[in-house]
Amino acid sequence: MTTDNFRYSAGYVERVRELATREFLVEVGLPVMHVLFMARETSGRSAVLRLANRELLRIGEASDSDDVGAYYVDCATGAVKFVVANESTELHVNDSPELLADYLAVFDLKNEVGAQGPGQPDPEEIAQALEDEIPRIDPSALADEPGFWRSLIDDVAIGDYTDDGSIS
Repeated sequence: MTTDNFRYSAGYVERVRELATREFLVEVGLPVMHVLFMARETSGRSAVLRLANRELLRIGEASDSDDVGAYYVDCATGAVKFVVANESTELHVNDSPELLADYLAVFDLKNEVGAQGPGQPDPEEIAQALEDEIPRIDPSALADEPGFWRSLIDDVAIGDYTDDGSIS
């Protein structure tokens, strides 16, 4: 479930060269807290990751712990990446933070619809609804195999996000 948005400081995102991305992060921001994402500005050297001759700016974590991984924005392109903790494994998430925000909202919506159905929502049906919706918003999101969203859909289908009949 999303809450208020965290708006990043202009100084924090100044290294993001893609103007629309920089403006979105400052003016609109991303959800402060979501089951999949926690917005954060990181201080010090851990704010910037250099990976494959690219500069990535950390915009949030997958959980309260750094043990899972972190979300980054590519400073040149504005694309959102997920980097698995303690690895250099990078997964494409979306082409922009704005699309990430849209996906987080879709995740919530599919969860709410599943929770309102009769009896227990079927995790496989919720996963299929997510899989149907994701390419409509950003076709690049399911391009990588296994990829960030593909892995998440698989997790939803096997019930990893099930808690008292809902995926949140």
